[in-house]
Amino acid sequence: MPSVTAANTSTTQPASSLAPPYRTDGRNTTTSMPPATLPATAATNEYLIKAKEFTGKPLTSTMQETQVGNYVIKYDKSTGEMFVGHIKQREIRTYYIDDKRSIDPFQDAINLAREK
Repeated sequence: MPSVTAANTSTTQPASSLAPPYRTDGRNTTTSMPPATLPATAATNEYLIKAKEFTGKPLTSTMQETQVGNYVIKYDKSTGEMFVGHIKQREIRTYYIDDKRSIDPFQDAINLAREK
């Protein structure tokens, strides 16, 4: 998996084309990520650390990974972690914990990447 950098680290919330990393009620989707109201550097740094840790994990039986055009998509069914990165631009496009709204979040990410 290629290493990636954040597409935009100056905002409070990381940009996401699939699902926001925070719920609309203000609570976060993981117990360790700070709410979006904290300074951007705290949220962004933890977001980047978690995204990079996830991309570095070796694939297991609960993980799926694919490449669609210039996008790499990695999903872990057991933790709900989803990562989408742009290979050529070496950017994190999104990283989040699936909120179970979708029946197949991995396929949804693939379909969205095909549209881009």
